[in-house]
Amino acid sequence: MFEELIASRVGQVIHRVIAAAVRDGLSEDETEDLLNRLWLEKPIGGTTAWQTRTRAHLAVSVYLRRLRPQGWELLDAEMHLGTSVADLVWCRPNRLLPTVVFIDEVKTGRRPLDAPELADQIHRLAADGDRIWGAAFGGVRVAQTMVSSQSRFWHSDGTSLSPADGPALASKAGTV
Repeated sequence: MFEELIASRVGQVIHRVIAAAVRDGLSEDETEDLLNRLWLEKPIGGTTAWQTRTRAHLAVSVYLRRLRPQGWELLDAEMHLGTSVADLVWCRPNRLLPTVVFIDEVKTGRRPLDAPELADQIHRLAADGDRIWGAAFGGVRVAQTMVSSQSRFWHSDGTSLSPADGPALASKAGTV
């Protein structure tokens, strides 16, 4: 229970830092400074704080360098959708094609993509995304920061795409 609480709090900090870095155009140094400031305000991790902090730094860095969707706009971080909370919500407005929205579920551990609790979380996020955005909702990407090549994208109907296909090809509304 304690580890789950720590993981949840760390995730919230990671999402806030990623959102600030994207919205404010922060440099790598500024992003690291922000994470350090947030950590000093509310230290997380008890006796393993240094490990937790290192993991958070790594997750933010990997996400921003390797997983951040280029050409997409961040709508929100930690967005409450009803039965779920989306870590990061991205949108790609386009005057020529319909707007597309997708959710990034950021994972900092090595949990297998077929874990039952992850499947339930993806299902809830996808159902909420469909209800809120309808045809504009592209799906949910599990963004694995520990092994970014294992990230995966799911349509709300449960079909999965490889990470190479990414959110740009995952929209029901068409390729963007």
